[in-house]
Amino acid sequence: LWDDLGPLGVRSIFEVFSDLSYQHLKSIKLWRVRANNEGVRNLCNFVIKAKTVEHLDLLDNGITALGCEFIGKLIHPFAEVPIKTLILDHNPIGTEGLKNLSDGFCMNAQLEELSLNFCSIDSDGAKYIQQLLAFINSNLKILKLQGNLLKNTGVFNIMEVLVINRMLDKLVLADNQIGESDENFLIQKFIDVLKKNDNLMKLDI
Repeated sequence: LWDDLGPLGVRSIFEVFSDLSYQHLKSIKLWRVRANNEGVRNLCNFVIKAKTVEHLDLLDNGITALGCEFIGKLIHPFAEVPIKTLILDHNPIGTEGLKNLSDGFCMNAQLEELSLNFCSIDSDGAKYIQQLLAFINSNLKILKLQGNLLKNTGVFNIMEVLVINRMLDKLVLADNQIGESDENFLIQKFIDVLKKNDNLMKLDI
């Protein structure tokens, strides 16, 4: 869907699905429908109940840290939802939102792709990405973090954990204010990771 539904429209749709106990929905894409946090709450309630959704794309829906609390519960292993792809691009979730997501995805063995492009995540958010990548049973293959505010320090912290991670195939770190200082420690870290990690096939900086 890409019509301007608003949170009430989103709620109406997923209340109907819930009332019908619909068991066939595997992919949900809501692009700029203005779902906001309240719409996301109702969507997550349905997804947890249905336990069938594998792909969730919520591009540019005004989701903040509060909405991430609902999504964090959705991707927690206790919810038993088979989410493989989660896309939250262009939502102002910030580092606080990433923290709310981390309780779920740092123990998630189902997730294969996570996209958090242009989500206002700063360098403090890197520790939550570390938790995700350090999880021994992680199956995450694609991680997109373009257009955030990680800077040299945040990217360095993410790269540190890639020395031990053996699942990630693709990492996107473009447009994160990398290299906007005279420090060269980050370049050496890139070199170390590429020497030791033979699973990473694409690194976009």
